[in-house]
Amino acid sequence: MPESRRPPRRRDPVETVIGRTRAGMALERALRAFWPLAALAAVVWAALAFGVAEALPHNALLA
Repeated sequence: MPESRRPPRRRDPVETVIGRTRAGMALERALRAFWPLAALAAVVWAALAFGVAEALPHNALLA
């Protein structure tokens, strides 16, 4: 018995655009939720890059 193969269904271009928009909105929500953490990480990175770790006592970084 031969299999009847249907051609793959093409997505509507509007569905594609709406899907990308929804993905962008989800990414925006995630970035808005975690921007304080990213800002804190950037400040710590900059402090370490400018040598704050060398100015602190050795035990201060381990605590």
